[in-house]
Amino acid sequence: MKRQKGFGLLELLFVLSILGVITAALTIFFAQDREGAQVSQAAEQLITIHKVADEYLKNMGATLETQPTGWQSNLTMSNLVSVGLVTDLYETDPWGGAVTLVGNSQPSYTIQMQGLPSSEVCEKLLAQIQQTNLVFSSSSCGNMSQSAQSQLSVTFNLPSDALAPQ
Repeated sequence: MKRQKGFGLLELLFVLSILGVITAALTIFFAQDREGAQVSQAAEQLITIHKVADEYLKNMGATLETQPTGWQSNLTMSNLVSVGLVTDLYETDPWGGAVTLVGNSQPSYTIQMQGLPSSEVCEKLLAQIQQTNLVFSSSSCGNMSQSAQSQLSVTFNLPSDALAPQ
């Protein structure tokens, strides 16, 4: 009998199935790694917006002790972008959702990240923010209406006069 050179069909199928399992495992690993990076990026984005908003408010003269008329309507992401304090990249989160900044009637403001892919991602982001030295008055994760997406809201008090520039 003549001996054939090369691989048989079973050997080829076995090698392909092993490659499929390895590919699936790596896909899962890299997807989790990407989600972690996006959560970290969103946390840094929120921290930066908070610091810039506080500085903007101090320069405007809006503090816990003194609130000039109209400070709520002046505190928006588009105003922070227009005065050059942040770039327009800060108006969207790492998942492509809108980031809003709203002045509240009490002396506080809220940063919202809308369009987070899931409530689990929102909880991870909130946990990462809570590990920082940020002081905020309230925070929440909630589902957006008629969507699987979630939104994060973090409310900060106005900066104190004691920290205002002289």
